[in-house]
Amino acid sequence: MPEVKSTDHYLPPLREDFEGLLGRFQLTESVRYEHFAPIWREMNLSSIHYGIPQSNEKRLFTKQALSSAYPYLLPPYNFQIRVGGLYLLYGLYSSQLAWPREKIWVALKDWDNIQEFIQNAWEGQHLDVVYVYWRLQSGKAFLYSAMPVPLLFEKRRPVPKPQGQELPTERPERVKTFVSLDTNKEMRHIQERYEKMKVTLSLTSTVSATQRDVVKLMQNCAQEYERQQDSKNASKDCADYAVFSEREESSKRAQLLESIKSKSYGLLTEASKSRRHRQVEGEVTSSVPDPYAEYYASGKKRTISLKARTCRALGEEGKRDPTHHWLLSAAENDKAALKRKTQKGRFKW
Repeated sequence: MPEVKSTDHYLPPLREDFEGLLGRFQLTESVRYEHFAPIWREMNLSSIHYGIPQSNEKRLFTKQALSSAYPYLLPPYNFQIRVGGLYLLYGLYSSQLAWPREKIWVALKDWDNIQEFIQNAWEGQHLDVVYVYWRLQSGKAFLYSAMPVPLLFEKRRPVPKPQGQELPTERPERVKTFVSLDTNKEMRHIQERYEKMKVTLSLTSTVSATQRDVVKLMQNCAQEYERQQDSKNASKDCADYAVFSEREESSKRAQLLESIKSKSYGLLTEASKSRRHRQVEGEVTSSVPDPYAEYYASGKKRTISLKARTCRALGEEGKRDPTHHWLLSAAENDKAALKRKTQKGRFKW
């Protein structure tokens, strides 16, 4: 069986609370800490550390809470969600009850992404983000390691599946990044320098290593690519809707067939019951005695004797033989012998 820690059952609801907090922070359409703090206080997330009195479990829970909030600081989440992830780490680190304080594990592979994120915040004059980061940095809240979680061998742990609401992510757009305003300006400048050099060297216009309108051509290609992507996304949405409608129609058809089968089975059971009642009534009202009435009434599945089969084949079923074959050796005035004793079943191991 996989080994499960005592605090693992707290993680799914904790992640739901984190995603709910970041979802509410996203609705503010702001990256200011003054808009994040009221949501934190309203959800009372600082009290999550009070539920575990044991010191060892308290430290373990704090470490797992910080590791659960750490991925929201990294791509592919958009800038606002990453800012909310930084504020969330700051709140969890500041409100923890373990001492010495549990640190935030930062993998070396994520160092470049975090530095680029802080640089973008500085260029955008988001000073709240820069202040919170340097507050954590100066307080030695980060522990730089090779991996964000400890690597243990010979331990079987269940792989958690991501659940909950989906937070917005940034889709990488390589074409827009390549064909940007700065790139077009730089290429236009290079093209002008190239044309001036041709004029200086008295070269004819036929001598050309590049096209004259290369910048405009690249812009047209980028716009065409964007139109193709939009049409592709629209066709994908239509295909998804068609698949959904087809599944819904097939489910309705299956439900209809199931209801028809259930109704037909109900009619069949009612008909079989009515046939049994008619059979019983016919047996009661018939005046001719049935020689096999005892056999039918016993309810046991026994084979008919050879004599009964012979009488049935010869057409003598109506005649009944009054002779009791087990009384041939008994006295005629012995009435107790008329009662045939039932044989008891053999003992079965």
